[in-house]
Amino acid sequence: MGAGAGFLGATTGAIITLFIRTESKGVLSALMSFAAGVMIAVVCFDLVPEATGYGNIYLTVGSILLGVAAVSLIEQISIRKKVITSLPTEHNNEKLISIGLIISFALGLHNLPEGIIIGTSTHVERGAIMAILIGLHDIPEGMAMAAPLRAAGKRPLYLIGICALSGVPTFVGAALGYVLGSISPVVMAICTAAAGGAMIYVVFAQMLPASGKLYGGRLSGFATILGILVGIFIISML
Repeated sequence: MGAGAGFLGATTGAIITLFIRTESKGVLSALMSFAAGVMIAVVCFDLVPEATGYGNIYLTVGSILLGVAAVSLIEQISIRKKVITSLPTEHNNEKLISIGLIISFALGLHNLPEGIIIGTSTHVERGAIMAILIGLHDIPEGMAMAAPLRAAGKRPLYLIGICALSGVPTFVGAALGYVLGSISPVVMAICTAAAGGAMIYVVFAQMLPASGKLYGGRLSGFATILGILVGIFIISML
């Protein structure tokens, strides 16, 4: 179930992007903004309340900062090693690839506590339900990963492979949750809030600035609002 939620949700999002005209700057901008909105909703209405429930507000805020710092540091190291490129004055394929890879890392970090939830839920006979719902909310996140990569000209198998790799932490987390039965609330609080911090960094330092550069006007804003509303709807089913 952990593998199904992690792999199928994200790869379904990647497959959907294959039928969307990401070569259009307006479409790509709207798609990235929509996915950013979903991620904002996940952080604000799911991860932060959950982390606070496991620990307290101080642990949550500290762990969010830890997640932000971790992704920022990894980004800077990757730029120095020329794995990815820094944000140029004009958008190009290399930057789109960089955004896609950074998003995949942040969402992979986010998928670890999700997997733990699936694994521990099996002990109260809710594992299948949680796997299905988490898999559904992984679909727009998979779209967020795949859209910039496809716009940069990457092949379909590359998109699906990257999205599938981001699901590995879900499987690992599910295995841990199932074997251990329960995880320390402090560990869960740190993992959940750090994942939220990673997603916050990706949304506000990468996705929304890139979306604005691709296409000006109100389209990006409306797409973000729509994404937030869709995210709230999905979270309400969890």
